[in-house]
Amino acid sequence: MSRVTIKKQIAASPAVAFARATDLARAPQVMSGIVGLEVLTPGPVGVGTRFRETRRMFNREATEEMTITRFEAPSCYVVECVSCGCRYESVFHFAPHAVGCEVSMEVSAEGLTPFARILGRMMGPILLKSCAQACEADLDDLKRALEGRATPVAARA
Repeated sequence: MSRVTIKKQIAASPAVAFARATDLARAPQVMSGIVGLEVLTPGPVGVGTRFRETRRMFNREATEEMTITRFEAPSCYVVECVSCGCRYESVFHFAPHAVGCEVSMEVSAEGLTPFARILGRMMGPILLKSCAQACEADLDDLKRALEGRATPVAARA
């Protein structure tokens, strides 16, 4: 299993940061890596919420269907996805910190098929580096949005 963890201190309370991070309707306006997001389940965001997220990765658009499998406001939520023979899990933690809060994002990938496991061993370091860069960019975007220094996503495209 491959795993990457990124942490960022943000000048906002854990509750405020958690609320912004789980505001799926506004995610494309906050996260520059997200091209589009469609919520597939009605009602408030929580365990069982499914959504389709489109991101630009490796100069291409990729769309994946994701499910929130844990939702403990305002401290933690988990998003899972199965794609291309792998199970992906993203765990987000929001903890009090001297500046406001520390947000950590841990993304793991597990090959479910023999081909995915072989490809993971061959391409693992490259994919981990790319994943770490995307996670870092997401948390930087969240930090800018929460600290009032957001650059409009359209201006960054």
